[in-house]
Amino acid sequence: MITRRSDLSQDFLAKQAAEIRARINKYQDRARIKDELRQGDVSGYIIHKQTNVVPQLEKALERLRDGSYGICSKCNGSIETKRLELVPGADICMKCIPTKTKRTF
Repeated sequence: MITRRSDLSQDFLAKQAAEIRARINKYQDRARIKDELRQGDVSGYIIHKQTNVVPQLEKALERLRDGSYGICSKCNGSIETKRLELVPGADICMKCIPTKTKRTF
């Protein structure tokens, strides 16, 4: 059974879906990538976005479709709404982030 968050409005979820799709498109835009490479060595950054961030965002779209978006994959609690706004692909809540990698909003 999939846990769902009933406190997230349909408007919020639609905005998140649009933001996630926009980020995926941005990170896969070949013309933009070529332009960034011409401006300087950002290839590591681009590779990171394509190999780590894009799959995370695609999984977030799956969670939006199946209704589990906003549910922590570690504790099944709610992921903070502010965290979802800043990191739309987040799949764990602030409580479950290891202390050494935790950042404040």
